[in-house]
Amino acid sequence: LPGSGGGLPISFVVRSTGDSAEVYEAAEQIKNKAQASGRFIVVQNSMSYDAPQVTVTIDRERAAALNLPIADIGRTLTLL
Repeated sequence: LPGSGGGLPISFVVRSTGDSAEVYEAAEQIKNKAQASGRFIVVQNSMSYDAPQVTVTIDRERAAALNLPIADIGRTLTLL
């Protein structure tokens, strides 16, 4: 969206509890169809098997007790 802070204007997130290979294949199919449409300049699949991932659980009560807005936590995590 214009004025939203940069980045590519359209993105899709493909999520599943299924096998990662199936998720990758689904993402590739979406990417290939988007590319074939000719309507997109940049089409990429950012799924990577070797990219480290972590799950963060925010203790909202503790954050509130420390007067730490959840938005600040989110911005900090975005930098990682």
